[in-house]
Amino acid sequence: MELVTKEIENALRLLSIPPNSFRLLPTYEGSQLYKELLANFVEGGDRRWWWEAFSKPSSSKTFENGKGFEKITQLVPNPEEVVWFVVEEDQLPFYPIYEATPAVIQTDKVRSRERSEPRSEPFVGQPRWGRKFP
Repeated sequence: MELVTKEIENALRLLSIPPNSFRLLPTYEGSQLYKELLANFVEGGDRRWWWEAFSKPSSSKTFENGKGFEKITQLVPNPEEVVWFVVEEDQLPFYPIYEATPAVIQTDKVRSRERSEPRSEPFVGQPRWGRKFP
């Protein structure tokens, strides 16, 4: 089975999104951040579906048409702020984490292309907190 990271790489290439605009964190940095996110946001540690045990207040929004990705910049307070995109992948020792802006995630190229949504955890966090989580 193809890893979700390969699916994302293929999508970035297909949509002509520059790699530095949607960047996979290097292994060590991604692994450390993954552990910190678990410790700060998920009760009971590692689990497949984080939203089942968020330790902080959270909310979710369902879009009946399945196109929530078209609304990202309306939902995130600052569409130009760098955020983390945590991707569910149970074939790896930790979920891969990407850095991007909501504006890049919701690019016109993505909105105009009919596609299914990637398998991903719906967690977006601010990466420039110096690891001091609220």
